[in-house]
Amino acid sequence: MASQQKININTASKDALIALPKIGEERAQTLVDNRPFDNWDEITDLPGFDEGLVRDLQNGGGYLGEEEEEEW
Repeated sequence: MASQQKININTASKDALIALPKIGEERAQTLVDNRPFDNWDEITDLPGFDEGLVRDLQNGGGYLGEEEEEEW
């Protein structure tokens, strides 16, 4: 089987974002409306997002541009 799909938070469609862990339609729209993001802290500052959710995004294949391996 193929490895986990990577999804660029800054360029993915709303539907692709919805496929990420714990991201429904409302959170996906929040991401779309507020991008681009330079770092994960900008996402934790959004309503409905916290560090735990951002970790779930990262573990679920979400990344920001070339910062795929960024650590906290």
